[in-house]
Amino acid sequence: MRITLWMALWAWFVTHAVAANALPPHLLAFPGEGRDKIRFSLKGGEASQVHIFSPVMEKEVVVKPLNQGAGEVSLAGGQGGYHWLAASWLEGEVERVATTAHFVALPGPSPVSLLKAAKNPLEIIPQPLPREHQRYRGGETWPFLLRFAGEPLVDKGVVLYSQGQTPVTFRSDQTGMVRVTFPIPDEKASHGGKHGRHGPQFPFVLEVTHRQGERGYATTFAHSHGPHHGRDLPYGAGLGLVGFVLGSFFLHRRRPAS
Repeated sequence: MRITLWMALWAWFVTHAVAANALPPHLLAFPGEGRDKIRFSLKGGEASQVHIFSPVMEKEVVVKPLNQGAGEVSLAGGQGGYHWLAASWLEGEVERVATTAHFVALPGPSPVSLLKAAKNPLEIIPQPLPREHQRYRGGETWPFLLRFAGEPLVDKGVVLYSQGQTPVTFRSDQTGMVRVTFPIPDEKASHGGKHGRHGPQFPFVLEVTHRQGERGYATTFAHSHGPHHGRDLPYGAGLGLVGFVLGSFFLHRRRPAS
């Protein structure tokens, strides 16, 4: 009896743990070995190629994934700024698209025209993308536009999948805009996140599905978010206090005696 109960509890735990950490098919991009290169990796998908759109939508580069869905592209002319990546494939009657955006630290234009242009039938468009020295953070709310055939999708649900978190659904308003609040990562989960120069990063995937006639569509937008911004406040306050003390000390020493 006890063994059966423990087995049932263990099965429940494993099932929910896997569900909480499972991510739908998604595409991620990373810096390449050179500043003019982008590496990308498709997880859970069967696309044969990835489309890379430049910030000004002047050129579209098609690259076949290498090494089981991973690949790299060299940017023509060293074009900096945000680039949009998309991979598409068919799953029965469903057209799947995995998208992401990657910032290249080279001179380049803003991604206004990149985000405005329709690149796939069903889209999740950040409004806006984080700036160069910004990123998505836990506890923050960011807007995304849901769009089909270039038109906003009203009252449509988008599901947020995040590492170690239960999926959450958000709905779009009358303009097709949905406001997504990112979860605050668990302190213990920070060891599982990807660490960069700005601290740990946790992958997330937004997914929306739609049906038009006999054709189904499913699109994901994947990126990463950092820890809660409040975690940085004690460090910032501490540095500010140190600066104030040092500044007061040197100012006092330079003050002439009366």
